[in-house]
Amino acid sequence: MASFDDPHTICEYARSQPMPYGEVPALNVGDAPPLPVNFPQAPYAPEALNFEQHAGARMYGTGSFSPDDWRRYRGTYAALVERVDERIGALLEGIDLASTAVVFVSDHGDGDASHGWNQKTALHQECIRVPLLVHVPGRAAAVEHAPVPALLAVLPTLCEVAGIAAPKALSAGSVLTPSDSPVVVETVFTDAATLPGAGTPGRALILGRWKYTVYGWGQNREQLHDLAADPQEQRNLAVENAFAPEQERMRAELLHWCEETGDTAFRKRLVLPETAPAGKHQGIFRVPY
Repeated sequence: MASFDDPHTICEYARSQPMPYGEVPALNVGDAPPLPVNFPQAPYAPEALNFEQHAGARMYGTGSFSPDDWRRYRGTYAALVERVDERIGALLEGIDLASTAVVFVSDHGDGDASHGWNQKTALHQECIRVPLLVHVPGRAAAVEHAPVPALLAVLPTLCEVAGIAAPKALSAGSVLTPSDSPVVVETVFTDAATLPGAGTPGRALILGRWKYTVYGWGQNREQLHDLAADPQEQRNLAVENAFAPEQERMRAELLHWCEETGDTAFRKRLVLPETAPAGKHQGIFRVPY
């Protein structure tokens, strides 16, 4: 097993701190990548995200960034990816890939200027997707593009590679076996005791082409996106009556997931579907806090 810190060190760059493994060459803004198409935030963005970003300004370090600063940030991030790629390439050159299975998994993605965001924690696609690449001798490479519980999927994936049964009751399956099960992503911002903020929790449920996100508080805390038609999450369908049936379905799916997994803490923050049985709200709040 080998572990590398880059490109996570982009966090130090944003805060103008020393780079732990050496600086990257300075980049002329004219040579830097363009801003992403979903920069800055889209209309009807969650109020809680704006609050947390301002409360954690010292941690994110991008509060005063100009468009040129964001482009330099993106260029630096790409350079850090190239730097770690060189190290991974050297490692792979020393492995007999004809007889060795290789699994590559990473931390959560960086916002990389999408939605005017850097680092992770938010439930945007750029932040929640986790790279998971699998090489198995004699099989076509498996690259999982959809958000998956990547670290949870490593064990069942390796069991399938080894030809043995995975332990029962795992919350994820092998990425080598396609699944249409919903994926739920959890987040919680740093608690106010450690850093000023609200400690906002959130959940995102992805089912097929649909993504439903709800944060614990604030205006526009519900988000509904059709990832097939709107992969950059620019149109919040939760504010359009035409998509109310789909929103109701996703609300019900997330409620079901919370109850199945014992997620009682966030269950109190859900927007309950109209189809919820009478008394469901009272049952959830029987023990208020």
